[in-house]
Amino acid sequence: MNINQLYARKFTTPDKAVAAIPSGSTLSMGMFAAQPPALLQALARRAERGEVDNIRAYYYETARIAGESILRYELNDRIRP
Repeated sequence: MNINQLYARKFTTPDKAVAAIPSGSTLSMGMFAAQPPALLQALARRAERGEVDNIRAYYYETARIAGESILRYELNDRIRP
């Protein structure tokens, strides 16, 4: 298998990528520009649907996308900053 085929096999959607995060997990976010918008939005959607809860999110400096996704007030009962 060449490197391009191996690389192509690793592609996935944000929803599939965050599906592996179980309830009760600890999430450590990178600072500002290191916060992946698509993954944060996908995790927020899972929390909205009740598929995940008791997530503890640790961060120092966040980007706007974090506040608009996983750190929204209405998700604080499922994702705890």
